[in-house]
Formats: sequence, structure tokens, C-alpha cells
Amino acid sequence: MYNRRMANERVQVITDRCRGCGACVTVCPEWAVTLFTDRNNRKIIRIEAAKCSGCGDCIPMCRYHAIISEGEEDAE
Repeated sequence: MYNRRMANERVQVITDRCRGCGACVTVCPEWAVTLFTDRNNRKIIRIEAAKCSGCGDCIPMCRYHAIISEGEEDAE
């Protein structure tokens, strides 16, 4: 398993925690969060930095703690 982070200016995605449930996609008011299939054929999210307003609505929606605020410590 890998612990790669995909970051924009506001939030980070810890990809090995993402289960592709899509809960975060449904709450994003800017439509910045999308599901995609990675090269390992796994559904994970992508957050488009240009669209992300930094509201943070997606963070509490993730029950797997795959989305964190930039600068927040990764509490594993």
C-alpha cells in the first residue's frame, strides 16, 4: 500500500485511505471533488485546486480521514 498525498492549496487527499465512497463529492458546493479510477483500477477522489474554495465541507464527510486541511498533522 502507498501513502501518497495529492494536494492543492487548501486540502490534501491521503490516497491510501480513500475508499471511493463519494460522500465528499456530494457536499462540495464548487464541484471540485470528483471520483476517478487510478492506475491500480481503484476509485479515489481528486480535488481540483482551481475549483476548490477551501470551505472544508468535504473534510468531515470522510469517515476514513482521507481528506485533511493542508498543514494539519496526519494523525494515524
